[in-house]
This record gives sequence, C-alpha cells and structure tokens, in this order.
Amino acid sequence: MSTGAGNEWLRSALIEAVLGAVRASRKKPNFFAARYKRLAGHRGTKRAAMAAAHSMLIAIYYMLRDGTRYEELGGNHWDEHHRDDVVRRSMRRLEQLGYSVALSGTATVT
Repeated sequence: MSTGAGNEWLRSALIEAVLGAVRASRKKPNFFAARYKRLAGHRGTKRAAMAAAHSMLIAIYYMLRDGTRYEELGGNHWDEHHRDDVVRRSMRRLEQLGYSVALSGTATVT
C-alpha cells in the first residue's frame, strides 16, 4: 500500500503499535483497537491499520506539542458520541432481519 512520501520506518512502527493495541484489547478495550475493528469490516485490515496509525500519530503530535499525557478514551468512545447513529443503524438492521422494533423509555449509561 502506497501512502506517499512519508517515513517508512515511522509508518511501520505506528502500524505495529496499532496491531499491538488490537492484541491488547482482548484484555482491556482501547480506543485505537476499537477504531481499527470498526473500520476493518468495510475498508479492509490494511487500510484500517493505516487509519488507526494515523489517529495514533495525531494523538502523539498533540501530546508532544502540548506536553500532556495520553488519556485513554475507551473502546466505546465512538458509540457514546454517536449514540443516535448507533441506535438508528441497529434498528434498521433488526428491521431488515424481520423484527419489529419499538423504543421506549430512556437508557441509562453506566
């Protein structure tokens, strides 16, 4: 996969770091593994790894620029911030499978 004139050593190191995060997510879910898994289903594993590596590079840049520490957002960060999209997509999928879906009440977030 060609990604332009970037540093091939940095690219390889970031992809290895992402794949390490994916392996570590079996014990403790993390943001980069969740991003990889979400994208791998429709983009493919190599593109998903590159996208997650890019996200990691952006996080590293801001940590170095601002002198801050990394704060893990968690494996469900995207779902929490896009709750309406997740609900709508899940309802549509259940209806496609032949179920009748009706929402009631409010869900509690733990």
